Amino acid sequence: MPRNPSVWVPGQFDTVETLELDMESIRAYVTADLKQNGWNQAMQVNYLKVINFDTIIGKGGSSYEAAVLVVAKERLSGMETVTNEAVQKYRDWLLDEYQYPGTIAAIDGEMRMLAGHVPNYEAIMGEITAHLDDMAAHGEPPLDLKRSDLDYWGSVFRESTCEYTDNCGRVTFVSEVNEFGSLGNARESPRIVPDGNPHG
Repeated sequence: MPRNPSVWVPGQFDTVETLELDMESIRAYVTADLKQNGWNQAMQVNYLKVINFDTIIGKGGSSYEAAVLVVAKERLSGMETVTNEAVQKYRDWLLDEYQYPGTIAAIDGEMRMLAGHVPNYEAIMGEITAHLDDMAAHGEPPLDLKRSDLDYWGSVFRESTCEYTDNCGRVTFVSEVNEFGSLGNARESPRIVPDGNPHG
């Protein structure tokens, strides 16, 4: 069914039953696709944790603020143990992009302020940082970082997805068009394209 309003056909759903059948077929397709794609399943867990954290804190992007504080504290205390190159690049970028306090005590204070009413916040922030690290390790860092070196992050994405599938072709970046047919809030996502066709 076309989702672009310019090609929308009024009256294609003449009854509620027709609409429900169509929606059910779309749900079944999406569910089957997710179940067959191990990379999607792995990323879905990470995205849900990040969204849930931002929701609990009540501020979009708070997961990255938490990660900055955790990473800065690890580095200042000499406790950082990251060996994955992609995660290291992501963490370096994170510390370059965000401001953070220069002492462990000040970082602890910022963590308390960010967490607000959330109990056990240090463990939760550590968990969120691990999920964001995992996203970077799978080739899904923040969009600005991804755009800064598409070849590198496309390669990380390809290696990561090839762990989950036998269908490993070259990687291309595809702009996701939103439901209004524009690139409004769309983002660029890497896709494995075995035949060189970015749409299939």
